[in-house]
Amino acid sequence: LRKFLPTMVLTGQFQPGQVVCITGLEKRPELNGSRGIVVRYVADRERWEVKLDAAAQKETLGLRLENLRPIPRCCQCEEDIVPGEPSAEQACGHRLHLSCAQLLCRFGATSLCCLCRPKLSATPDLKAPVEAIVDEAATLLVQSSKLFRLSGEKEAQRVASLASALGKQTVASNPKSSKAHIVLASALAKLGDSDGELAESRAAAGCAPKDGLAQATLAMALLQRGHSDEGLSLCLRAVKEAEEEDAHLYFAYGSALQQQLLSSGGSDWSLVEKAYQLAANCDPYHIEAKLALAQAHRSSGSDEQATDLLKEVLKLDPRNLEAYCSLAMAQRAKGDQEGELASLLAAVKVGPRDARAHRMLALCLGRRGDFEKAISILNNISNIHPEDVEIKMFLAAMHKEKGELEKAYELYHSLSMSHPDHPVNSIVQRESQELLRQMSPTLAS
Repeated sequence: LRKFLPTMVLTGQFQPGQVVCITGLEKRPELNGSRGIVVRYVADRERWEVKLDAAAQKETLGLRLENLRPIPRCCQCEEDIVPGEPSAEQACGHRLHLSCAQLLCRFGATSLCCLCRPKLSATPDLKAPVEAIVDEAATLLVQSSKLFRLSGEKEAQRVASLASALGKQTVASNPKSSKAHIVLASALAKLGDSDGELAESRAAAGCAPKDGLAQATLAMALLQRGHSDEGLSLCLRAVKEAEEEDAHLYFAYGSALQQQLLSSGGSDWSLVEKAYQLAANCDPYHIEAKLALAQAHRSSGSDEQATDLLKEVLKLDPRNLEAYCSLAMAQRAKGDQEGELASLLAAVKVGPRDARAHRMLALCLGRRGDFEKAISILNNISNIHPEDVEIKMFLAAMHKEKGELEKAYELYHSLSMSHPDHPVNSIVQRESQELLRQMSPTLAS
């Protein structure tokens, strides 16, 4: 129905539950720009009841039609398409984030609109077109990516399992479909099954020897297992034999070059940068390629280039957690403390359960001397990830910097007892001994 929204607004036909933006209020101008959720239409008052969509404001307003503007949502992940954000509008009129469209293509989907494609039953018929089942599995994988950011790994894997089940069913009935093997390989990768991912990737590449996506999927699976030589050889051959230039292939080629460079201890990033740049030139909306190119820029010491590129990525995908974290690191390298803090605050907003973003924010605050906020952030994220050793180490370090040596010692000692075989245990024990030495005059008195 998204293409009918302008007409719906003119005729006064909002729907209960629809997200809207409040605009044009004169008596309460502070609410202009706020989000609200339509509750119902009150005909005798000619007003729409709208509940403010904010934790601090729970009131419901009665607003005229001209004071409401619909906010479009992505038909895939169901998150808002923010003003000014590039989006892909389908022929049917529905819109989706460019990042969601890119993921769907990478997972082998042929139809980008999940609202208009034929719906599968709870138990899809094996006679259903293979494209329809692949599209449904690809949509589940997009949702899994969103859930990983917002709800954590457990929920993301639950949805990825559904995609895997669909993929296995499709492969069983269509063993020669490269797209079926690609979507199954992608699902298995999200579930951590590297052996299954590699097997399905090999099958996809075998079914479509000249398809760039199929060859790139296999190359990335090889690289995940550390087979950089085989992955690089595959990329070079596939680039030569591909019927047309393919961003996925160039991205895999760059990844193979990067893996070899890191394993050899080299420092010349020029070939890696060139490969990722080819991928980005081939597909200006290939967000992964631009993120990888920005990382290569940072590794070669070009933090200014990395910063500009990451800001470009965030214009394409304002919810990209990796881009915010990478931008913060580039800004820190440039000495931009305010920019670093702003990027990390945005990162924890889009990734409220992400341990890495919260650790980075806490360290940033600690460097600014705001230990209270840093400790509060680490305590909160530790409740979500109670087994995360790094969070507890950073928390102990913050207490130490704040001068709370006993609390720091208790945390280090607890870590040493609960994770005796952890790789960082030697560091934990050394810190514990140093704290005991510092506290010994106090303890003796």
